[in-house]
Amino acid sequence: MRSLERGSKRGIRKRKSDSKKAVGAYHEATQVGHAGNSKEFKFAARERIQEFTLKEDLCVAKSIRDNLEYGGLIYQTPDGKYDYTKAIKGTKDGVDPWEDRAPKIPRCARESGYWHTHGDHSDKYGNRTTKSKDYYDSNNFSDGADGSGDLPAARQGLSIHPDYRAYVGTPSAGYKGFRAATNHVYKL
Repeated sequence: MRSLERGSKRGIRKRKSDSKKAVGAYHEATQVGHAGNSKEFKFAARERIQEFTLKEDLCVAKSIRDNLEYGGLIYQTPDGKYDYTKAIKGTKDGVDPWEDRAPKIPRCARESGYWHTHGDHSDKYGNRTTKSKDYYDSNNFSDGADGSGDLPAARQGLSIHPDYRAYVGTPSAGYKGFRAATNHVYKL
């Protein structure tokens, strides 16, 4: 979700605490995807999986082209490695990787973060514009005062993983991570 500097909202939807996919829940096993292929990828380092997900799967390019957000979940397997779910398509101002239609993490896994992209720089109606006129502040995580947004969603994740993280691919500022435990945003 993009920042609320101008009163706008974009990005990760607020988690629903009454959902069976709420923070702390383990999910049923379903297909997880890696660009839709059957190759198995597991990563020892979480930052490497994010680089792979956002760059190799070309989610950011697709997100900018479609001017829509895409996202998914990151999970830790019992052997301590990380993997991720296939991207789901969101809207011009958000994506909800916990919704019913989203791919689920395996039952044996533990959710450890989420990833998403921001579409192109846009005005409040979703029309493309320049970076300086971007209504959504697309190059940054959002931090909604009402508890919605990228950063609040990641902070809620601390209840299920002590090092819960969020990642975003932006239209012109590259890739960023957020470590909820330290409240720190960093470049990948």
